[in-house]
Amino acid sequence: MTKRDQRKLQRLLKVTDAAQKAAQARLLETTKDERACQAAIDQLDEDRVEIMSSLQISDKTSAAQVVVDAGWLRWAEKQRGLLNVSLARARAQAMRGREEAKRTFGRHQAAAELVKRAISKQRR
Repeated sequence: MTKRDQRKLQRLLKVTDAAQKAAQARLLETTKDERACQAAIDQLDEDRVEIMSSLQISDKTSAAQVVVDAGWLRWAEKQRGLLNVSLARARAQAMRGREEAKRTFGRHQAAAELVKRAISKQRR
């Protein structure tokens, strides 16, 4: 194997390593987005439970408070729907990111094996 071929293999290894690191960084970002959407949904659910538990209509309850709570519950339901759509997108993107990370990892491993074999052949 010529020195030129060795340099090419080393560059290939660097390129596949950079691609793998970039894919991992993108995957980390998409999983952060996924977790943020899920946390927002969870918080909205907690707030909803709190509002629902405080809804006790009695003679002392003002009509304005009932209207405000009902309006908030409608808004919260609409927000939950939007957040669910965002969560679905984030999950789909994370799935694609996982596949990309697997592919780039495999390519990097294959390049590393080529370099290893080339070095071991050269030592013989």
